[in-house]
Amino acid sequence: MLDQANGIGWLWMAEIDRAIGGYFELELPHGKLPYPNAVPVNFGRGGLALIVKTQKYRRVWIPDYICPVVPRYLERAGVEHSTYEINLNLEPTTIPQLEHDEAFLYVNYFGVKDAYCRMLEQSQKNLILDLTQAFYYEPTVADGFNSARKFFGVPDGAFVFGAGISDEGLPRAISHDQFAPLLMRADGDLAGGYSAFHSLDDARENLDAAQMATLTRLLISSVDVDSARIRRSTNFEKLATELVSTNELKLEQDAVGPLVYPYLVQNGEQLKKRLIEKNIFCPTYWPKIQGAGYAAGRLVNDLVCMPCDQRYDVEDMKYILSFVEKKGDLYGTNS
Repeated sequence: MLDQANGIGWLWMAEIDRAIGGYFELELPHGKLPYPNAVPVNFGRGGLALIVKTQKYRRVWIPDYICPVVPRYLERAGVEHSTYEINLNLEPTTIPQLEHDEAFLYVNYFGVKDAYCRMLEQSQKNLILDLTQAFYYEPTVADGFNSARKFFGVPDGAFVFGAGISDEGLPRAISHDQFAPLLMRADGDLAGGYSAFHSLDDARENLDAAQMATLTRLLISSVDVDSARIRRSTNFEKLATELVSTNELKLEQDAVGPLVYPYLVQNGEQLKKRLIEKNIFCPTYWPKIQGAGYAAGRLVNDLVCMPCDQRYDVEDMKYILSFVEKKGDLYGTNS
């Protein structure tokens, strides 16, 4: 149909990518998606659903320290789950003996367990790596899935790794209705954006796996993921160098593009409160988990996840450190 007044030929939605003329869309530089051999989908848990469906798993073993959405999503997919405990090294206390139709899921916590994941890939059958906190880890043997929105200013998007994984038959997601939190924060409305973020997060729990939205593809392909990785690693190293002697977690100091710097100390909850009072927001993973073992309980209560992402530099890390006690003193005042 032709709109004579405006000279615009209105096309069916299926043809919108080929529309010529009319108003402008969001204009961003065109680059390449990371992980060209992976399957781009809408969310990390959608990637998990795709893996278990492809591999026909009846049961998935999951750690007791994990987002509560994961077991609920497995239940929605008709897949059973059992739980194993992790220790304060963020590793399983024991690895179960698997049946042929069972999988073992391990989380690359905070992107600081790359070496352990490599070991698992060489030794563990039916392995699924949850890389939602480790965007820069690419499996070589195991199946896995990550999450772009935990690392970049995008509304959704994830990549699924594994032989035989395909998005054939999946609908195409849309993402233009999920931008409110990003835009509100960019416009200075941090509180309103935070509320919108959680409202969207609740709504996402009922979404099924889908192909990555066209808009999300455009956004992710415009992000300088290599620069972000370097900045994250540099910031992490600064925090690690200063806090290694008091951190109960024994971390790889040369983590590649980690999510946060995880700092475990006695009374960590008080430190979190102190940092939040200074507008240094340290998320708690995951306060609503149930039936967790000793280590998971300590991690919920005392783990301080310090921001170290690409929005910040070493000077910002020094500012964070100025509020962290070390041997009775404060960084930046008596050190």
